[in-house]
Amino acid sequence: MKKVFILLLAILLVSCKSTNLPEYNGPATNESAELAISANLKGIFLHGKVTQLEIFDGCYEEDYDTENVLGHVISEHSDIATNTINIPSNKELYFQFGTTEPSWNCHVQFSFTPESGKKYYLNYEMVFAGCESSLKESNGESVANIKYFNSGSGTSKVWRRCDKI
Repeated sequence: MKKVFILLLAILLVSCKSTNLPEYNGPATNESAELAISANLKGIFLHGKVTQLEIFDGCYEEDYDTENVLGHVISEHSDIATNTINIPSNKELYFQFGTTEPSWNCHVQFSFTPESGKKYYLNYEMVFAGCESSLKESNGESVANIKYFNSGSGTSKVWRRCDKI
């Protein structure tokens, strides 16, 4: 019985992988901005209170997982912890942001052009029948050049296709 439980647990953990993208390593140049990631996750989560941020520097023609991919970041949100990363600046970046929890699979897709040296705050909120995110500058103002993409429910890859942007 113990072996069956361990096998089931191993299968469950392997199935938790929610992206094929490589881990994000930060910008290749010194021109960067800072992005702080936080979330207000309520309830019981099987995989922990985590968010996943996928980062891209362009659209894709054929393969979402390889074309213009910068990587993904998994952030743990126990208590009020935030995760801060550096992102490339002065170029439009594309993001898919949401939870990795199968019971609350809600993602937000957007793009904006970070300015060099600025700090941005990305927050994820669970709301009735969905999710919301906000992106603000360090002065509390909403980011002016943000664009949101409609992808339907769940994690859709269609939103970033070149013929859709």
